Amino acid sequence: MASRIEKWLKIDKSIPQRIAVLESKYAELYGKNPRNHTVFLTPGRAEALGGHTDYNEGFTISANIPQNLLILGEAREDNIGLVNSLNQDNSVIPFTVDGKKLILEKSNPGDKDAWSNYIKGVVWGLLKYGIPLKGFNAVLESTIPTGAGVSSSAAIEVAAAKLAVGLSKAEITDLELVKVCREAENSYVGVPCGYLDQATITLSDGNWLFISHRADENLPFTFKNIPLDLQALGLSMVVGFDPEIKHILTEGKFKARKKACDYSILILQELLGEKVVSLRDVSPKKLQPFYNKLSGKLGERRARWIKHIVEENERVKKAANALIKGDTITMGKLMTIAGKSAIFGYELGEDTDELGFVYNLVVKEKKAWGVKGIRNMGGGFNPTTIALIETDKVERYKESVSKYYQAAFKREYRLFDFIPAPATVRLKMDSLERI
Repeated sequence: MASRIEKWLKIDKSIPQRIAVLESKYAELYGKNPRNHTVFLTPGRAEALGGHTDYNEGFTISANIPQNLLILGEAREDNIGLVNSLNQDNSVIPFTVDGKKLILEKSNPGDKDAWSNYIKGVVWGLLKYGIPLKGFNAVLESTIPTGAGVSSSAAIEVAAAKLAVGLSKAEITDLELVKVCREAENSYVGVPCGYLDQATITLSDGNWLFISHRADENLPFTFKNIPLDLQALGLSMVVGFDPEIKHILTEGKFKARKKACDYSILILQELLGEKVVSLRDVSPKKLQPFYNKLSGKLGERRARWIKHIVEENERVKKAANALIKGDTITMGKLMTIAGKSAIFGYELGEDTDELGFVYNLVVKEKKAWGVKGIRNMGGGFNPTTIALIETDKVERYKESVSKYYQAAFKREYRLFDFIPAPATVRLKMDSLERI
């Protein structure tokens, strides 16, 4: 059986050359060739169903995409961290491996070095968790599209956390690392996300990952890998996004929805006459008789948000069973229903007409373009979509959607197809030298 490293080298043949570029950049930035360096690869992720259910203790289905981030680093003998991203500029961002100082060294949102908060945040989180860390020099490079809802930020977090722990010769389990990364994004960066992104990148190993986002005993969440060979079924997933429209999850739209979900718990508990810990505890059948009363107390718009989350959890569970059975027809139908509910019910197309445009276009032409299912993807408020497509019609689909989008908005709409990719891996130099 091929190792995870071998699988990645087969998927992305540019990895050895990209590492050589990182080694050269490291020497340029830090004045020496890396000798005892460590390299980690982390993928981006796509969610097939779920989205916004994770912070409601609900359910999600996700997988990793081939686009990935590489980070190369070496330990230092002091408590200074120096990081650079080839995707940004030539500046080296300094920080102190000290919890209190890291709070003061946080960059402001919108600053050109704000991306470094994802690294500072996980270092802060690891120290808070009790993991002893050394300082380190690092350089990273990513092919994951930014702002496209495919977790480019979570990839930085997981890669940096793995690197910091590895260089310090410390130990942490994957589940603990996911927990730390999520805490870093919540409390340091300021995004109220759940575990979806970090868990998928770390734990979804070439399969579909079904996550139950409720803590179970000592586990922050539980998960199951569901193997399904899309290639064998003649199917592919296609992600589309507009590179000129980026969502910033720290903006108010995301927080407004989480606040409404949290506020609805006490109202639902009163209406249902039973304990409600999160929206996961409310089924569509339970909600239906009380929906008008909920709307009266919460407002019609926010009641629709709650209805979407409750129904989405049911869709995810049905989709997981469909995947286990290899029933891609049901999976596709559920994706399309979920997309309509998320875009127009949960209003993830708010102030983003482009998202509704792509969804409606694809639904109208789904038979001609070989589409089994289409929905929004990522945090929302940008036109990122994911579709289940007949493989032999993927190119036609990509060309058609791109053409219509260009005509409507005078901008490019980028699309890429994928099948689930492996999880995060440490790249061993001897493995690279053999190819």
